Amino acid sequence: MLIFSQVRGVHLAAEHAWWLEQGFVGPPPVWGSKAETDDAYDTAMCAAFEAIKAREVDPNTPDVAVIFATNSEETVDNAMKYLDDMGLGVRQSDGTLLLDETTANGVAFAQSYGVFRPVGRVRAHGRSEG
Repeated sequence: MLIFSQVRGVHLAAEHAWWLEQGFVGPPPVWGSKAETDDAYDTAMCAAFEAIKAREVDPNTPDVAVIFATNSEETVDNAMKYLDDMGLGVRQSDGTLLLDETTANGVAFAQSYGVFRPVGRVRAHGRSEG
């Protein structure tokens, strides 16, 4: 099973500055802009969801689980849209997304409480999160 946590580039400028201060050779190990970071994040998010969907279709496919660490409502909204578009959940009348069992066991969101208001709007197995 592959399990990974994904975090957006909130400290992008600081990472670039630190890299230069340390005198490392070559490009820093972070994207050059917020837009590049967002594109890479969303691409990786979709790749994880595609791997989870592949597991539903073929149980012999490697199992994948992912944790999205975010305080961004936009990230959660994007994830819900991708999950919905891929048929990994069913949109409910209240706007939440009810995830199927395989997806619910493979997707999690983490948030630093106290930083922003809660962003959860995804439901798994009938439980409301957030």
